Amino acid sequence: MSEIDKVAVFERAAQLVETGWCQGTSALDAEGLPARWDSPKAVCFCAMGAIARALQDVSGWTQLKHSEAMTMVMGGLKFAGATTGLVKWNDAQERTRHEVATLLRMVGK
Repeated sequence: MSEIDKVAVFERAAQLVETGWCQGTSALDAEGLPARWDSPKAVCFCAMGAIARALQDVSGWTQLKHSEAMTMVMGGLKFAGATTGLVKWNDAQERTRHEVATLLRMVGK
């Protein structure tokens, strides 16, 4: 598997969150309905949905390679429990879009 540009992945994820952010689901469509993170209709993303979409956008990999790469990219997160910690953090009532985008950029460095 070729090397993943983690900086580009997390920067793209931050951009996606800045454009549209959500909680409680990986993505929303323009009508505010839940959507898959890889749906062309998705316009808002939680932190995990944004990372997954960004990885696909940056790498263009197939689903099989995507799952392997997602594991590698998530290694950059400093959360105990990794993905579960990130999901709970994103979904905290007091969380803001700016905080999520800032974290994504910090992880990418």
